[in-house]
Amino acid sequence: MDNFYTSVMGPSLPNHLYLIAAQSGGLTGDGSAGILNFTSDTVYNNTFHFKCIMDELDEAGVTWKYYAGGSGYLNNWNPLPGFASFQASPARMAKVVETEQFIADVQKHALPSVSWVMPSSDNTSEHPPHDITLGEQNVMALIDAVRSSEYWPSTAIFLTWDDWGGWYDHMAPPQVDGMGYGFRVPCLIVSPHAKHGVVDHTQADFTSTLKFIETVHSLQSLTTRDASAADLMEAFEFRPSGPAQATGYLLPSEPLKGYFSVR
Repeated sequence: MDNFYTSVMGPSLPNHLYLIAAQSGGLTGDGSAGILNFTSDTVYNNTFHFKCIMDELDEAGVTWKYYAGGSGYLNNWNPLPGFASFQASPARMAKVVETEQFIADVQKHALPSVSWVMPSSDNTSEHPPHDITLGEQNVMALIDAVRSSEYWPSTAIFLTWDDWGGWYDHMAPPQVDGMGYGFRVPCLIVSPHAKHGVVDHTQADFTSTLKFIETVHSLQSLTTRDASAADLMEAFEFRPSGPAQATGYLLPSEPLKGYFSVR
């Protein structure tokens, strides 16, 4: 994808909120030590009071997990402990687990239908001053685990980054609303169903991954942002039986090193 943008002209946390909720409640900055220091109609008392895609997945009976370092507390790559609906549900919080569990779940044939995988720590985040090769090796280990598993024939992997790295880019971000887009970032699609040798020019952002989930599982849009987003289906060549045959998908994050796997 060479026309793919961050959802917010801002840092990690608001972009990760758009990744799962198609909004940030007006938040444009990161938290610090789990504290937001921000208040709006839908963000107050250090809590997010709006809907996320996990609400719809649970209602539809679709399994999911969110793999993130520091899984039990609100951080800039893991907003879920800050949602009111999670704070009131130990069963939901049990689906927010450490990054290292992802490969174990693949090997145990316990991968859920939808998964997000974030860096386990700053050390593998590719942020300065950390060694970026450690992050690359970590991502490849996660992808290779899926490629060598029973899940691969029905998998799509979206690998993207939630920040642009501070480097110059000649592409000015389209302004679709008051929050974004932010700067352009890479997005790579890895799948046995992905078109080969193709650079996809479709305009998209993190909410397009939500639109992809919604399309696959026949879910409603969360906000106007994901309602109008591209669903990324143009990047695939499914078998004649259609997208329903491709029952597994995976999406990453910071490099939104998260993976989102939809089966």
